[in-house]
Amino acid sequence: MPQHQFHKRMQPVYKKPIDPSKLPIEIEHTYRNNSSNRYAKIKIRIEEEIAEEIIGTYNPEFSYSWMVEDHQIPSAFKADISKALEDFCLVYSLTRSDTMLLRFSIIDGNFHPVESCGIGFTICIFGALEKAFNTLHE
Repeated sequence: MPQHQFHKRMQPVYKKPIDPSKLPIEIEHTYRNNSSNRYAKIKIRIEEEIAEEIIGTYNPEFSYSWMVEDHQIPSAFKADISKALEDFCLVYSLTRSDTMLLRFSIIDGNFHPVESCGIGFTICIFGALEKAFNTLHE
């Protein structure tokens, strides 16, 4: 799914304030496309950012941490996941209705040594973010 379609579908969600009582939230998403042999699994935690060294920095809308080891998600996929997360946060920060600072942490995942690829993890992180933000904005 192209990112512009994802963001267009998420626009109504972005415009609602986050329910802080639902934070932190942990969401797991698995992406499997058997026709193209793609597989990715990600677990993400989203919480309010409270670290004073982050608050007031150049990009205060979000912070990001990678808390997985190579046997969970190889570091070769980190750039794809980080880029997708940064793209999401950029669009979200331009359209959101609240000013809560958020921390995104990749806390678990899984891959297949043959069937996993960067695009699979990109699709997977967008699926996890969609689940999380639909829950946070209910």
